[in-house]
Amino acid sequence: MVKEKKDYPAEFAESILKAIKEGTAPWQKPWAPVPVEFPKNPISQTTYKGSNILGLVMPGYNDPRWMTYKQAKEQDAQVRKGEKSTKITFYSPFRLIDKLDENKKPLLNDEGKPIKIKINKPVLNIFSVFNATQIEGLKEYKQDSPTWKPVELAEKILKNSGAKIVHSTRDRAFYRPATDIIQLPPKENFKTSEQYYSAAIHELAHWTMGKGRVEREAGPQGTEEYAKEELRAEIASWMINTEIGVGHDPTNHKSYTAGWAKAIEDSPQEIFSAANDAEKIKAFIMGFKLEQKASLVKERTMETENKAAPNLETKSAHLAQEKTFLNVPFREKNLAKKAGAKWDSKQKSWFAPAGTDLAPLQNWLSNNTPHQPTTSTPEQEFADALTEAGFDLKGTLPVMDGKMKRAKLFDGKAGSLDGAYVGYLDSRPAGFIENHKTGEKRNWKSTGHEVSPQERQNIKERAVRQKKEREAERDATHKKVAQKAAYVWGKCSPAPSSHPYLERKKISGEELKITNTNNLLIPLQNTSGEIQTLQFILPNGEKKLLAGGKLEGSFCKIGQEHEKENDPIMLAEGYSTGKSISTAAQKPCYICCSSNNLETVAKALHAKFPDKDIVIYADNDHAQEKAKGLNPGIEKATAAAKAVGGKVIIPKFSSEEKERGFTDFNDLAQAWGTKHVARKIHLVLAKEAELER
Repeated sequence: MVKEKKDYPAEFAESILKAIKEGTAPWQKPWAPVPVEFPKNPISQTTYKGSNILGLVMPGYNDPRWMTYKQAKEQDAQVRKGEKSTKITFYSPFRLIDKLDENKKPLLNDEGKPIKIKINKPVLNIFSVFNATQIEGLKEYKQDSPTWKPVELAEKILKNSGAKIVHSTRDRAFYRPATDIIQLPPKENFKTSEQYYSAAIHELAHWTMGKGRVEREAGPQGTEEYAKEELRAEIASWMINTEIGVGHDPTNHKSYTAGWAKAIEDSPQEIFSAANDAEKIKAFIMGFKLEQKASLVKERTMETENKAAPNLETKSAHLAQEKTFLNVPFREKNLAKKAGAKWDSKQKSWFAPAGTDLAPLQNWLSNNTPHQPTTSTPEQEFADALTEAGFDLKGTLPVMDGKMKRAKLFDGKAGSLDGAYVGYLDSRPAGFIENHKTGEKRNWKSTGHEVSPQERQNIKERAVRQKKEREAERDATHKKVAQKAAYVWGKCSPAPSSHPYLERKKISGEELKITNTNNLLIPLQNTSGEIQTLQFILPNGEKKLLAGGKLEGSFCKIGQEHEKENDPIMLAEGYSTGKSISTAAQKPCYICCSSNNLETVAKALHAKFPDKDIVIYADNDHAQEKAKGLNPGIEKATAAAKAVGGKVIIPKFSSEEKERGFTDFNDLAQAWGTKHVARKIHLVLAKEAELER
């Protein structure tokens, strides 16, 4: 088996996982009650946050200073030969790409250089840094003495938070979301005051999950969601307690180790999410020492009073001497507004009024000319707005025919169309944009472009022509990917029943194969039996489709060995669900890989087998229904059944099972057994269209 080269996020998650299992992760070790200065870059004045803190603390250096090789050299210092660097990451929320014309060629500016536009596709930048103790030639580090008393500061934070804290003789500390109350043992039950405040800050971290704070969900004790919440609270309280100096005692939280490990094993991204959430929790809680921050600002003001004149002179250089126009993308308008930008409704442009400090507005400074009404076509202008909202149009123009369209996002999954838009070519072109991944919705209007009847006709004709071109290009891609899928499928070996995903789902995988990277392979075919694309299932359960393949109308038939002439056609979303249904019913089941594909597959099979009944086994997305009022699994299955005159079977769960995350028939089979599910399926097929238990 070929060994894959891991990317940095995977390497980092693996190192954290190893540390958790060994009990050596930073928050798993006791820290003395003295203020600790967290990792920072003294050159860029960056204080590291989130997962970077964890990665930089783990090597165990006592000096908080970190810098790149180049930065060390600029300080006339030198990294010692043989020293190993430590990696850190930074996400840039935007990246620059060339603006393309309708022929997919870069548009050039007056200097002949490609015009760049920002898109909201995050870029992960990885840097290698060295600790100051690995570098020769740096001055010895001396930590400033704290200007606060740790216990007093902790008490101030608790008091300023407004959290309701009660003391009980029970030797247990906890936060109860239902009552929004923190319960602690009396102070005298703790060996030291620092231990009391360390425990209190941990529970205050849990308290931040409440409404209007750092809102987040947490499941009941014993669930994976509960362990994830504990991970966030533990990392956050470790950060806070060590920084203010009350110390950190992990003794009472060792029981969560297995839950933390499982969460990261299932999804390596979890440690990054947890560290990011912990950073938010820390920032929220440390905000309660605001009074102290104010006094420090006052002290610094007193110290620098005699230097006020040169400071004012320097500052004046950054003030706008006149009305200064800015180049602000729509997505950044709120940031610009907070930084002092104003909107000129006549010029349709953001600007900085005379006297405004331009330093916070540097990113949007233009050539000080107002934004002129666009001279591009409405489609090009709408395309810019869509690109700015994260839509990956692949250099093509949007179709503005008044009908809702689905589109791919730059940061969307392969095969997913998580963007939606509609464009209108009236006398004043307009449209609507929705990014389902970010939740962003907005209306769009052309900035001053008037469309004549002849121009509108030209646009419509061009849209028809481009649609045909796109369809031809898409069909060619589908054909090429189908050939690749068939080739890959032919080269792979049958999947072993010992694969982690199959064992976790308690199913077999006769229809599957396995890649040399230990990923399961599902063949998706059309009604003619031709493989169209492949679905990959990673050991952790993550699912991916072969890029560019045709999912629409494609399926995998499970349990063909059970097939009888009069059997109904049974459809389900995922492989584990379909396998559980097929095994229980002793009939074939077609899986579609997505609720969005159910109706298309149902119609295709109904056209081929018009005399057969069709039964669709829905996923019950009750969590989404509770949060958003929508249940895609049931709604899509119902629509598919209605389209072919079929029947829907819905799995029903108790409140406890819902809390455990049960959603489909595989969950039902694991909880109640295959025979139980078989009885219910046969009963429903004969009588009802809903599965009750």
